[in-house]
Amino acid sequence: MTSGWGNFVVDNLAKDLKREFPEMQGFSSRNLYYMKKWVQFYNSQKLPQAVAEIKNLVISIPWGHNWLILEKIRNPVEAPWYVSHVIENGISRNVLLHQIGWDLYIRQVKEKKLTNFAATLPPLQSDLAEKTLKDPYIFDFLTLGNEVHKREIENELTKHITNFLLELGTGFAFMGKQVQM
Repeated sequence: MTSGWGNFVVDNLAKDLKREFPEMQGFSSRNLYYMKKWVQFYNSQKLPQAVAEIKNLVISIPWGHNWLILEKIRNPVEAPWYVSHVIENGISRNVLLHQIGWDLYIRQVKEKKLTNFAATLPPLQSDLAEKTLKDPYIFDFLTLGNEVHKREIENELTKHITNFLLELGTGFAFMGKQVQM
C-alpha cells in the first residue's frame, strides 16, 4: 500500500462502498488497491493481442487468480498467457501458484521453439515429445538428500509409482522394476 494523503480517500471509499452495498464483499482498502493495480497493469500492456480481448479474459477468472498473477508475474507478456491457461484448463489457484513457480510459460512457450518436433511429427506425438523432454521432474515427494545415487531414486520411485506417474502426465505406464524391453 502507499502512504500519504490518498490513504484516507481509499479508506473512506472502502467504508462508503461497504455501507452502500452491504450484501457485497471485497471492498476493503487492500482490495481497492489491488483493483487499482490490476487496472494499471492491464491498461499499460503493449501486447500483440487486443487489450479489450485480454480484459475480457481476465474478468472471466476468479479474483484470487488475478491477484496471484499480479503478484507473481513481472513479464507483461506472460500474464495473458497464464490467464488463458487458467481458462482453458480450469486450474485452481494452488496449481497456478506451482506452475508460475516452475516457470510453466517458459517451458511451454519459449522452450517449445527450440525443437523441430512440431514440424516433423504429427500433433499428438510432437506434444508428447515436447512434454517429455522439457518438463522438469520434481522429486520433492521422495524426501531424499542432495547427494543421492540412481539406485536410491529408483527404489523410492517404485514405492511412490502412482504419484510419480501422475507427475509425468499422460503416456506413461509402469511395466515393472528393471524389465528388459
